[in-house]
Amino acid sequence: MPKDPFHLNLIWILLQVWVKFVVSGLCLIGGMVIGVLATVYGVPFWIPSLVLVPMVLSRRVYLSIFMLGIQIALLSEIIH
Repeated sequence: MPKDPFHLNLIWILLQVWVKFVVSGLCLIGGMVIGVLATVYGVPFWIPSLVLVPMVLSRRVYLSIFMLGIQIALLSEIIH
């Protein structure tokens, strides 16, 4: 383990970036699972858009990614 502050800061920054990618990926996958369940129950594809737009504008990152996953799953039903 390095003792100098430069490498410790670099390791800390890379760890934070890695955690953000993992949490974002889990939010996207969770949203897609909920989106697939929503397609089974017949939820229209435009309903999550009403929630997605305010979340993107309010800069809530993880909730926006979650809603984007739902939207992707619902739109894939239309494209498929």
